[in-house]
Amino acid sequence: MGRIPLRENANEPPLDELVQAAKDGDEDALSLLIDRSQTRLHRFCLYLTGDPHLSEDLCQDTFVKVLEKLGSLRKGGDFQGWLYRTAKNLYIDQWRRAKRHEPLPLDCVEERRDAPEPMPDLALEIRSALASLDPENQVLLLLIDQQGHSYKEAGEILGLSEAAVTSRIHRVRRAFLEAYKKA
Repeated sequence: MGRIPLRENANEPPLDELVQAAKDGDEDALSLLIDRSQTRLHRFCLYLTGDPHLSEDLCQDTFVKVLEKLGSLRKGGDFQGWLYRTAKNLYIDQWRRAKRHEPLPLDCVEERRDAPEPMPDLALEIRSALASLDPENQVLLLLIDQQGHSYKEAGEILGLSEAAVTSRIHRVRRAFLEAYKKA
């Protein structure tokens, strides 16, 4: 399964044209680029962190870093891959600083009227199993199984060969399933 295109409809410019226009200072192109990317990036960050507030922070930090360095993306470069690599690297840096990653317990989150409903047991079990993996393996599993990236695309994002991704994803899925069965 290939990457889902970040193009809302046929009347909108392709992603590479938006990136180039944004690099050239077109604020409308920059705004559309962010609009097209933010939902999927936020979902990716939410799966990584397991916390809506942390995922918003990670998503925002990712956009800040990418937009600061947008001029360094070579023409024809893979903006989407670069976006996910940046989010992955920021997440792993945060995880290393914290020395370990655990989702926040649900009872420590303040009750709010606009807060989403608590996750059902199945979602909590999945989140717990995912959190048992190291960050690199979480990212690999999410890129392929949740975001729909091909092994080749995931390898490009993670700096791995397609063969390494193929081998590793099977081990990661096994570890995830074992952790899920224990949850």
